[in-house]
Amino acid sequence: KSNRVLIKSPVNIYSVIGNHDEYGYNPETVERAMIGVTESAGVIKRLSMDNPVLFTEDNLVVGVTGCDSHYELDKLGRIEDYCPTRPDGVDILIHVVHGYLSLKKRLEEIPDTLIDDVIEHTEADIILTGHEHSGFGVIKKRNKKGQLKIFCNPGALGRVSASLDEIGRMP
Repeated sequence: KSNRVLIKSPVNIYSVIGNHDEYGYNPETVERAMIGVTESAGVIKRLSMDNPVLFTEDNLVVGVTGCDSHYELDKLGRIEDYCPTRPDGVDILIHVVHGYLSLKKRLEEIPDTLIDDVIEHTEADIILTGHEHSGFGVIKKRNKKGQLKIFCNPGALGRVSASLDEIGRMP
């Protein structure tokens, strides 16, 4: 049923691939997973770092890039997945990453990337992320150059467990 809703959308739908969109967390299985079939049918369009989607209205140019989940994401201090290059002429750059971006380190066993490690290096003005299912809302911070950077993880649309916190959570 959900694909029928997507097919009827009057606007384009853009996405990145998350680890749950693959079989066994294997990115090579995306084409045969539901999101891959939906993409190949033209229902959604996949974002990438190399091919920004550009929107222009009233002389304002907004670029949107993305980074799929992959084996090295959030591991060993790797921040480049959060650092797209701003295309020439883009006023606002939005970057979507299926990564575990956070304000502080949670558990040593879980790879994550800290906002403070990214903020001085990213050319994105807004980073949307979603690997961490409970989300953190909207965080606005200025880098050392005084540029406002906005980080947002609204949380997963579906529940992850039947815990009281999760039942009461609203994305």
